[in-house]
Amino acid sequence: MLADGQEPEFHVLPNPAITSFRVESPTVDIETVELYTVAGQKLAPLQSNEQRFAIVNTDQLAAGVYLLRDTIVGQREGVRKVVVT
Repeated sequence: MLADGQEPEFHVLPNPAITSFRVESPTVDIETVELYTVAGQKLAPLQSNEQRFAIVNTDQLAAGVYLLRDTIVGQREGVRKVVVT
C-alpha cells in the first residue's frame, strides 16, 4: 500500500511494441488493463488477475497509437499511450 499522495510506479515495456508489451508495477497490484483506439473504441479488456503485471499481445493490432487504461486494486485508474509498430 502506498502512502497518501504517493503515485504508484508503472512501466509499459517495450514501447513501441511489436508483438506484445508488458504492464508492470513493482509496488502495487494491477486489477484491470484495457486497451482503446485513439478514437475511443474499447478493445478486449485484459485481466491481470490482481498481480503486479499483465502481458498484452499486439499481434492482431494494426500499427498505430493506442491508449492503455489500468486500474490499481482498491485505488485509482491511469491512462498511458502505447505505440504498436
